[in-house]
Amino acid sequence: MSAFQDQLNADLENVFFNPDEFGGFIDWEDVRIKAVVSEVESKGGGFEIATGLERKIVSIMMDTINHQPEFGDQVRLNLDPEKVNGGDIWTVERVLDADGMYDIYFYRNVS
Repeated sequence: MSAFQDQLNADLENVFFNPDEFGGFIDWEDVRIKAVVSEVESKGGGFEIATGLERKIVSIMMDTINHQPEFGDQVRLNLDPEKVNGGDIWTVERVLDADGMYDIYFYRNVS
C-alpha cells in the first residue's frame, strides 16, 4: 500500500469513523462495527412515504466485513445499538467502493 493510501485509511479511521466526530456504532448481523449512517435525500417528493420504504446509506471500512455486499443482499442491521432489539432486515440497493470504504445504500419496507 502507498503512503498516501495509508494516510487516507488512518484519516478515515481516526476522523470520519470516529464516534466523537462523524461516526458511531451499529450492529451488522449481531457484530458491533464502526459506521456512518446517513439519510438518503429523496428526489421524488415523498416517494418513500408513498411506497412505505425507508432508505439509509451506511458507510463502513472495507476491512470491517469479510465480503463486499451486493445488490439484493439482506442484512440484519441495528442502526441504534442503544436498543437491544436485534435490528431489522435491510436490503442492499447498491454499493459504492470508495478509497478503502463502502457506501452501502439500503432500503427496508416500513408499511
